[in-house]
Amino acid sequence: MKKTLLTQFFCLLIIIGFAQPGHSSWGHPTPVQPNANQPVSSSIVLSARHGEAFIAYIDGDIVNRTPQSRVVIPNVTPEMHDIYVVLKRPADKICMMPLLPQRPQEEIAIEYNMQRHSLEMTCLTSTVPFQEFLEICSPEDFREMLARLKKESFDDNRMDYVKLFFKGPTLFTCQQIKAMGETFTFDKGKVEFLKKAYEKCSDTQNFYQCIDILTFSSDKKEILNYIQ
Repeated sequence: MKKTLLTQFFCLLIIIGFAQPGHSSWGHPTPVQPNANQPVSSSIVLSARHGEAFIAYIDGDIVNRTPQSRVVIPNVTPEMHDIYVVLKRPADKICMMPLLPQRPQEEIAIEYNMQRHSLEMTCLTSTVPFQEFLEICSPEDFREMLARLKKESFDDNRMDYVKLFFKGPTLFTCQQIKAMGETFTFDKGKVEFLKKAYEKCSDTQNFYQCIDILTFSSDKKEILNYIQ
């Protein structure tokens, strides 16, 4: 009787051990199934075809402050991002590409087109919905624009010219935007100008420098709220 009870007890322990979580019916660990919804980060590799040195941005945040011919952006989440590249030589050029990372590593080729005088980006691994080429206003063109604004006596007239300047695909640096804003006489005109200028700014991370042209803290707060 005792042997029968003891045998049944040990059999029960074995059955309970096999039935524990994390084990299959044969007592081996159950494989953990990956979560299909868990985000997987990617790395974005930007390389210049001809060794051009550039500065890269992702969603307005700078990646490398020193110009390089190859830049790696690690740990990029699987959602749409704006990749910006700013080329200083042979000319001030900026190019933007929207990218949805779909692979562990995405590769983007960068090239300065001598014939078109434009900076071009080509994704070698993923298909992007569209590609847009932008360039920064040249010093020569900007001097002419600034001179035109300084000739005007009224802010309304200056704003009319600004609207014309901002119609094209050309972008402006913060230094250029600040110089244009300083031609306006009253803060009301400056506030209106800064709101329009932010959309045409090539380096929005430095836009705080432009806000310094405003006198009153309430106007500065209005611009900050507008940007946010």
